[in-house]
Amino acid sequence: MIEKQDLTKCNNETISILVADDDPEILSGTVRLLRSVGYTVFEATTGDACLKTAHELAPDLVLLDVELPDIIGYEVCRQIKMDQTLNCPHVVMISGRMISSDNRSQGLEIGADGYILRPLSNRELLAGVQAFCRIIRTERELKQMKKRIELLNKERYQSILKTAMDGFWLTDIKEGQLLQVNDSYCRISGYSEDELLAMKISDLEANESPQETHAHMLKVVEKGSDRFESIHRRKDGTLFDVEISLQFRNEEGGQCVCFLRDISERKKAEADLVKYSQRLQLATTSGKLAIWDWDVVNNIMFWDDRMFELYGISRDTFPNNLDAWTNGLHPDDKQRSIDECNSALLGEKEFNTTFRVIHPNGTIKHLRASGLVIRDNSGKAVRMIGINRDITEQKKAEEERKNLEAHLQQAQKMEAIGTLAGGIAHDFNNILGAILGFSEMAKEDSLSGKINPRDLDQIIQAGTRAKALVNQILTFSRQTETQRIPLRPSVIVSESIRLLRSSIPTTIIIQQDVDPKTDLTLADPTQIYQIIMNLCTNAYHAMEDTGGTLTISLKNIILTKQDLINVPDSRPGNFVRLSVKDTGVGIEPEIRNKIFDPYFTTKETGKGTGMGLAIAHGIIKSYGGFITCRSERGVETVFEVSLPALSEQVAPETEEFKLIPEGSERILFIDDEPVLVEMSKNMLSRLGYSVTVRTNSLEALTTFQNQPEAFDLVITDQTMPGITGFDLARRMLQIRPNIPIILCTGYSSLVTEEKAKAFGIKGFSLKPLVKKEIAGLIRKVLDGCKREEFV
Repeated sequence: MIEKQDLTKCNNETISILVADDDPEILSGTVRLLRSVGYTVFEATTGDACLKTAHELAPDLVLLDVELPDIIGYEVCRQIKMDQTLNCPHVVMISGRMISSDNRSQGLEIGADGYILRPLSNRELLAGVQAFCRIIRTERELKQMKKRIELLNKERYQSILKTAMDGFWLTDIKEGQLLQVNDSYCRISGYSEDELLAMKISDLEANESPQETHAHMLKVVEKGSDRFESIHRRKDGTLFDVEISLQFRNEEGGQCVCFLRDISERKKAEADLVKYSQRLQLATTSGKLAIWDWDVVNNIMFWDDRMFELYGISRDTFPNNLDAWTNGLHPDDKQRSIDECNSALLGEKEFNTTFRVIHPNGTIKHLRASGLVIRDNSGKAVRMIGINRDITEQKKAEEERKNLEAHLQQAQKMEAIGTLAGGIAHDFNNILGAILGFSEMAKEDSLSGKINPRDLDQIIQAGTRAKALVNQILTFSRQTETQRIPLRPSVIVSESIRLLRSSIPTTIIIQQDVDPKTDLTLADPTQIYQIIMNLCTNAYHAMEDTGGTLTISLKNIILTKQDLINVPDSRPGNFVRLSVKDTGVGIEPEIRNKIFDPYFTTKETGKGTGMGLAIAHGIIKSYGGFITCRSERGVETVFEVSLPALSEQVAPETEEFKLIPEGSERILFIDDEPVLVEMSKNMLSRLGYSVTVRTNSLEALTTFQNQPEAFDLVITDQTMPGITGFDLARRMLQIRPNIPIILCTGYSSLVTEEKAKAFGIKGFSLKPLVKKEIAGLIRKVLDGCKREEFV
């Protein structure tokens, strides 16, 4: 016994279907689906191939894509329907877009038997195909019936009609009276045969008035046949969709043979498909998504309404190709975006990028675009479909967040500077004490004709320490982008502890266990200072009232995958771990999980911003590290910072002993501080140079204007009354473009070494000027200029 599923497959084998679609992926999927249930399936990718295959193989049903590359689907349908040799196969138009009523009418007028709209599931596609195949089978049955009617008597003819799967009527043309009905229509309508034979067409028709029904029948007489959809009324009053095929028969005053099929399920599927499309449209609209579809082969671009809004153009100016996209791209983003699109077409990466577009009125929008590339059987990109999203507000919010974070970090750095102030003052007093003390002893020795070189070395050493300390302060307070370099944290930790000792009360004992040979890590020195000072300041505040012990340790550790099980996005390996422990009040368990949250603080007014831990957490995470906290109320609190160690160690620099270089060139030296001018002139003269000094920048400019060739080098301070060193250098370069200039500054937020050199200034030095350093810089600048002139 054949099961129902097998019987369906056997019946399907008698139906041949031609599928015409230029999308290889869709075509292949449709063919496999139809063959899997037993249909004989042919395929074509162009309109010409479709016509040729239809003529040669005479399929029963043609599933025809509306948009074919060479011939539009409507024209292919028209030619198929006009070809008498094809026995008029059924043609179902398929489209990936919503079909307007005008287009639907156009298709039906040229002979299309129906429409299927994508996207739809395999089940919906099979349901639609099976609906048309039932018509095909019915038509076959009709043909067979016609032959049998000719061979059999009237009783056998009536018996066949009564057992047909579809409903059957034989009606009178003049009155529309039902003359014969079959069991199928009785079942569909709920009426008995006797009840139906007492009725007219207008009694069952719910879509047309009696007058419209009569006019329709007259048209059938003229045309000879007709096929259309309508709505009928059951005995219980419910309505159902019906597909009607009419054939006029000029017998007994005119009769009409009607076959009727209940298509309620198909109509419901079509309505569900419309609802699905509407929901999809609602989803894209609610999500502010814009949809685009690019035919790569023919360079045809489709945009939905939202796309036009995002690009600020109208359909009237739409070029209908890729230029619609590239023309609107911001010049700075154009090439990158096109390259990423090409990479996606080549299969190198997915198309997921951001760019800016410029509206014709100058408005700039930030967009995020993502797309899916569709390929043919050979892997060639034939289509690209995607969405665009407006992220302008998101970009603004990100920019505002970055600015806020920068301000907060600077505020937190200033908070740390405040903690360091006591230590800095203590160190400076010590340094100044050394300088003054050894200077007084050197002066006393000079009066007696004896100079102790060791005293002078101590003065130089103290001055060098003071210079380094000032540089640390300026570096730490400067509002610049972070610069990560390979550094050894032990140096920074030790320096921080030394400064902390001077600013923390003696009631707090500082214990340290700092391994000087810890691995290098990639970080910004000022941010490491910031992290250390924040953790130590928090520890100090926790012990401020009662005193206690602050323990700071730094060591190398190795963390395994198991060690990092609670630390997401971290890789096993070598780390440098900083530990800060205090014996203060501890942290309440209920707030321990919130201490790294921004704007959460338990600090009193005047104790800081409360943003330190959140900022430290962000910095550490950006380095690929992590920070943890454990605390026992009233006993201790321990913060541990783990930073990834560099896999390759950088060899330490070795300072080679070099003689201080000398020269004989002519130097114009400008500084508004008389004591520095005197000292610098003596120092440069001892190096062999001929030095002209000026303490006023305007006087220096006049001197240079009068004799621009009288000098081989200009050394100028940046901050001076009248005009700055940068402006002075600019005017001198206008007079003599090849004059070498060295710019010196103690601190300037306006001029950097990069900016100075970009303008044409050959050298840049931070004050105070040390003999060895300035001597080397002078020779580097002068010798470099000579090489340039030689070349």
